[in-house]
Amino acid sequence: MTEYVEDVGLNEAVAEVMNNQQMHSLSDLRKHKVKLIPLLKVKTNKEGEHQPCTGKPASCKKVSDLHRAAGIDAHYLLVMDYYAFNHPKGVDPSKAIAGYIHDALMSIEVTETDEGSLKFSKRDPDIVEYSETISEVGLYHEGLKDFSDVLTVAVRNSAAKLATGDLDDAEGTPARGRK
Repeated sequence: MTEYVEDVGLNEAVAEVMNNQQMHSLSDLRKHKVKLIPLLKVKTNKEGEHQPCTGKPASCKKVSDLHRAAGIDAHYLLVMDYYAFNHPKGVDPSKAIAGYIHDALMSIEVTETDEGSLKFSKRDPDIVEYSETISEVGLYHEGLKDFSDVLTVAVRNSAAKLATGDLDDAEGTPARGRK
C-alpha cells in the first residue's frame, strides 16, 4: 500500500534547504516564492513494514489545475520516499536528505514571461545529476563517489592534454596548427 503524508521533519528539512542562502542555485525559486508542499511517500508491504520506493528518493511534481480545484495552494508537491528520509545512506548520510531535496528542487525551472507571469517547467540534469547539487551539498550518495573519481581523472587528463597542446581550445580551434 502507498500513501502520502505530511511530516514536520520533512517540512523543516525542505525549509532549511530552501532558505540556505549558500545554495545559490535555488535563488530563482526563492526570488519567485515558489510554493511547495512536502509529502512523504510511505510504501508498506502486506505485513505493514515500510519498504523503499523505486526511483529517485525525492522528486517535485507540478500541481495540476485539478489539484488546485481540490484546494491545493502550491506550485509543486515535493514527494520524498519515507524510507530514504528515515534511513539516509551514502558517503555522508547527514548530507543525504539535503542532497535528495536539492536534487528534486533543481528539476524546477521558473521563467518570467513578457506579461510578467511565471512559467514553470521541468529542468533536466546536466549529466546524470545536477552539478549544482554536487557543488552545493557535496557527495551525498555512493554513486556520486564513483562519478567524482571518474570526473577527477577526466579533468586531470584534459588539463594535461591542454598543457601539452594535444587538446582543442575552448573556441574549437585545434591547438596544433594554429597560426
